[in-house]
Order: sequence, then C-alpha cells, then structure tokens
Amino acid sequence: MEAAPFKNHLFPIWGLFLVSFRSGVSWLSRYDTYVEWRNVLKLSAIAYMYLRHGSKVGSIPFWILWGLIVLKSLYTILSGYLVSKSLWRGQSSKLLQEYMDGFTPDRCNPKTMEGYTYLVYGESTKNIKIGDSAIIIDHSSRSLVTLDRIWRCGDPLLRRPVNRWGNNAKDMCLAFALSRLLRCRMEGATLHEGAVSTTRKLIC
Repeated sequence: MEAAPFKNHLFPIWGLFLVSFRSGVSWLSRYDTYVEWRNVLKLSAIAYMYLRHGSKVGSIPFWILWGLIVLKSLYTILSGYLVSKSLWRGQSSKLLQEYMDGFTPDRCNPKTMEGYTYLVYGESTKNIKIGDSAIIIDHSSRSLVTLDRIWRCGDPLLRRPVNRWGNNAKDMCLAFALSRLLRCRMEGATLHEGAVSTTRKLIC
C-alpha cells in the first residue's frame, strides 16, 4: 500500500483490517512470539501510514481499534512468556514422573482411596526444586493437594453435584489426576510399572 502509485485514505483501515484478521486466526497454527512481534511492527507501520495519508474523519474509532489490537498482541506476547516459565510447559510430565517414583502401591485401597497419593495440585516453586537432572518434590508439604487427601475430606461441597450427570468435585479431581497421568504417556514420560498397574486396577 505504501508503494502504490496512488494514495487512498482507506489504505490504513484496510491494513488494520488485514493485520487484525491475521492476528485473529493465528490460533489455527502453533503459537509463535515472532509472529506477534511482526504484528506489532505492522501496526506501527499502519499508524505511520494513517498519520501521512489517513482521513481525519473517524480518527477516534480508528485509534481505539488500533490500540486494542496492539494491546491484544502485547498481552499474547506476555502470556506466552509467562507460560514458557511455568511448570506446565515441558516440565509438568517430568515433574509427575519424578513424583510417582515415590509412589507406594502396597498401601492403596480402591474402596476408600487410601494410599492413592496422585498429585492433583500444589506443585508451586515453594514445593519443588528443579535441578540439572531431576525435579525434587517435598512430599511432606501440606500445600500439595493429593487424591487421597481430597477423598478423606468430609466437606459437603465436595459431594455436591457439579453437573447434570451427578458428578461431584471428588469425581472431577479423580478425572483430572488420571488425565495428568495420561498426559505423561503422550509426552513420553515413563511411569514405573507399579504405578501403571495400580492405576489400571483403580480404573477397573
């Protein structure tokens, strides 16, 4: 548009629409910070084009929309950075693999859920240390939420149905814990045989 032999005051609006459309469909492909930074640079070029050739009519809606798209791109970049530093990206399955190495199947009772110390939540930076070769978890930490602790809790909120099929919060925690173990298999983290066989018996 900038190199076109003629100038049109709608060029900046068309450019803003194209960048907005491309940013809106970026979720169809793998997230890439480089693409978002390119969108920010293109939006800067659109702002420059508007200052040079844009129409003065409707400038307020244009700048509002432009600012919102810039904020969206910057928010996506910041979110991607925070996710890259999180345990849930690339380290979650490795963490769970290290955690399940300390699992003792002999104490498991599927009727009372005693001994099923499957990790549900609580792996904060206070409870773990990431070393060069392993992730060490403090199993004695009270902030670790495990499946057996949830099952022993007598809070009536945990037994209240959360959907039309009658599932309660305990069922949801069980499903979440099992989905984390399934994710280990999908990401190539190998659990020891005792944990795998105990989980199969629990499901049956």
